[in-house]
This record gives sequence, C-alpha cells and structure tokens, in this order.
Amino acid sequence: MPARENGGGPQRLQAEVMAAGRCVACGFCAALCPYIKWSGDLVRVVYPCGRDEGDCFASCPRTALDVPALDRFVFGRERTDHTLGEYRAIYYARARQETRAPAAQYGGTATALLAFALATHLAEGVVAVEATADGGARPVLVREPEAMKRCAGSRYVAVPSLVGL
Repeated sequence: MPARENGGGPQRLQAEVMAAGRCVACGFCAALCPYIKWSGDLVRVVYPCGRDEGDCFASCPRTALDVPALDRFVFGRERTDHTLGEYRAIYYARARQETRAPAAQYGGTATALLAFALATHLAEGVVAVEATADGGARPVLVREPEAMKRCAGSRYVAVPSLVGL
C-alpha cells in the first residue's frame, strides 16, 4: 500500500486542509482530538495543542494522498473514469413499497439495504444521518432496522459522520 505522509499536527491540518477549503467535514479529526470541534457544517481547531505531529493530520482523508499509486495498488492500474472511479456495471434500484421509508428519496434503496443488514445481522450497527429540529443533521449509530426510517431522505449539509464511529 502506498505510504501516507506523516509529520503533521493540528497547525498543519488547519493550514493545508481547513484554511485551504479542502475539509469535507467528515469529523474524524474531531473524534480523535479534543482541540478540534464540529459546529454546523464546519470542523475547526478551537484551541492550539502545540503538537508537531498528531493523529488528526495522519488520519485526515484530505491530506496528501497519492491517488494514482493507490489505484495501482488496489486495482492494478490507474483509474480511467475520474468522475465515478472504477466500476463493473451501473444499476438503478428501488426498494419495494412495503420496505420503503415514507421520507425515502430516490427509491429508498440505501435505507432498505441498511435496514436489511441490521435485520439479518449482517451488521451490528450503521452510522447514519438524522435530521435535527433546527434543519441541520447529526450522525447517529443505528442498531435496529426500524430506526433506519428516522434517517431516510437526503441531507444537503456536511455531517461529521465519522464521529459516529
């Protein structure tokens, strides 16, 4: 596997990812570091910890990553479709009416498949996104198939779903 670059702490994360507009607000750094918080759809360093190296930078998916080298390692070649990545086929799916959540969008397929995985014990839990009363969204750990219905529908805001892990 291609090596990830090391040697960064919260200051470098702030400069190279957050200030550069590359942060996707996944929340992984906030889950690892008490000096990084998520608010609204932003993740920010709220207090300088002074470390030159840290898990926040090393684990961030937006720090330097050699994508062509990763493609060669995983797929044996560089990707040709830069929009979708590597795929064998593309399918359209729709959940059956009796399994579709009322708020489901685009056929409710994702919600139905995740509920099925919970019901058949293929998964012990699912990190999903739930709407909040103020119009935002938050990550939740769902363990029951019926609870997936609360998370049905699209949320068009950044949510630090990795915090749910």
